[in-house]
Amino acid sequence: MNNKPLPERSVGLFNLYKSFGGQRVLEDYTLELSGRVTCLMGPSGAGKTTVLNLLAGLLKPDFGAVRTLTPVSTVFQKPRLLPWLSALDNVLLPHGKRSGEEAVSMLEQLGLGGDLEKLPAALSGGMQQRVSLARALCHPGGLLLLDEPFNGLDETLCVTARRLILAHPAEKIVLVTHIARQAEGLGGQVVNIGAQGRK
Repeated sequence: MNNKPLPERSVGLFNLYKSFGGQRVLEDYTLELSGRVTCLMGPSGAGKTTVLNLLAGLLKPDFGAVRTLTPVSTVFQKPRLLPWLSALDNVLLPHGKRSGEEAVSMLEQLGLGGDLEKLPAALSGGMQQRVSLARALCHPGGLLLLDEPFNGLDETLCVTARRLILAHPAEKIVLVTHIARQAEGLGGQVVNIGAQGRK
């Protein structure tokens, strides 16, 4: 195993190993977030979501180092909304009432201005994903992690979402996508996990 010293002030995964049930997903894997935006691409099962969960602190490596930033704001593959709260209240929940105006504005920009009081069950999957995205974008964070945030969005909303993501004050943004044009639209570093996650 490689025990090289980490670069100063580096953020990312370094010489990292991670297995699930005896199956190795990441092996001696290093991903340094050198720029502000990093887009992770690759086939299903290659380890993209695992990388996000390691950076978020939701998983611990078997071996190796994780250097991250705080606070962390995350959009998961599934919206993870509380079913008894309205769209607006789901966005407000982590932030308090002081973020009310910002939350309403964010939902309006994402095409949900007429759906603020609807419960998640009354929203389509794509609408729920936009609520989840609005919640993350209203959270000031050092690290913004986005797992397939454009699912269910048409091209116009994708353009709006990209603009809002890039306007977020996070020092680092890491996004998972299967679609090259989405990665290209955000600029930054593009990493193919399938080419590097396993050896």
